[in-house]
Amino acid sequence: MSWYKRNKLTPAEWVETLAAQSEPADQFLEAYNRSMREERRQNLWAHFLNMGMGTWLITSPPILGYQDHPMIVNDMISGVLVFLFASLSLSGTMAWARIANAAVGLWLLFAPLVFWTTSASAYLNDTLIGTLVIGFAHLARPMPGIGAVAKMTGPDIPPGWDYSPSSWMQRIPIIFLAFIGLYISRYLAAYQLGHIEHAWDPYFGAGTETIITSDVSKAWPVPDAGLGAVTYALEILTGIRFLILSMS
Repeated sequence: MSWYKRNKLTPAEWVETLAAQSEPADQFLEAYNRSMREERRQNLWAHFLNMGMGTWLITSPPILGYQDHPMIVNDMISGVLVFLFASLSLSGTMAWARIANAAVGLWLLFAPLVFWTTSASAYLNDTLIGTLVIGFAHLARPMPGIGAVAKMTGPDIPPGWDYSPSSWMQRIPIIFLAFIGLYISRYLAAYQLGHIEHAWDPYFGAGTETIITSDVSKAWPVPDAGLGAVTYALEILTGIRFLILSMS
């Protein structure tokens, strides 16, 4: 705080919060660093699993019988990157590698849509592995992007609220509905990609097929139902992230 006062600057909110702590700042930061080191040590398994995800991707094209050359190249390059970034994530000094691995996982969600893959196995494999890579890279503690004061002091309930929006009762219904939306969207995307012959709908009959093959639907550079599936997958991961944080 003295530096801010000497330079006549308004301190950041987290600085004021830290200054208001009863314990000295150096002890507070030491406790924070000790907590980070312990959480990282306990969750190294997540990065080892991502290394396994990388090798899985590299070996997927011949095992699953990919026919699309772009998907073969994509999975091999992505697998190498996932393995590399997961290896770097084992070090506590390379937090950026976790974010980079999550970015590769996000690309894996989009890759089958961007390349309009004709392989149902490639679509299933990339979206499943991409989701797991994001989860292991970004959700394992200590989560990147959380400040020291927020992590160590809270509060769990936002100002003006009388309950936590990240509690189990608040997040579980959202995650459950997101799973339903994910499965429906993936089913419709499979039809758009030509993996199945018909998109069965108990309410609208052939109307669903008409809509998802219309000019409006085709205006997107990727299958729009697949884009919806990506959104639902990210919603699931976000919900799980908040659940984990609420348990801290």
